[in-house]
Amino acid sequence: SDDCGETGSATVTFTATDGCGNAASTTATFTIIDTIAPVAPEAPADITYECIGDMPAAGELTATDNCAGDITATAVDSMDDTDPCNIVVTRTWTFTDACNNSSSVSQTITIQ
Repeated sequence: SDDCGETGSATVTFTATDGCGNAASTTATFTIIDTIAPVAPEAPADITYECIGDMPAAGELTATDNCAGDITATAVDSMDDTDPCNIVVTRTWTFTDACNNSSSVSQTITIQ
C-alpha cells in the first residue's frame, strides 16, 4: 500500500508443468490504483430564509468509498449578493478520499 486506500502492487509467479516434469515460469505484476471518487450523499433540500442570520452553519455529511481509508468532507459557501433582497448562497460539500479522488454535492439557500 502507498497510504492511498487499498492500492499497491503484487508480483505473482505462474508455473506450468507438463506430464514429463518440464516446468516453465513467468511472472506478472498487478498494480491496484484507486481512481473511483467517493459516493456523495444526497444534498440537503434547497431552502429559503428571511434573514441571513437565520441561515444555519453547514451540517456534516458523510460519503462512502470503494476502498478503506479516511474521507475528508469540506463545506464551502459561495454567495451571490448582487441583489440584496434576494441573496443566493450555494453551499457545496466536497468529499476527498485518501487517493485524492473527489465528488461533491450542492444546496441552494435563498435569503429573501
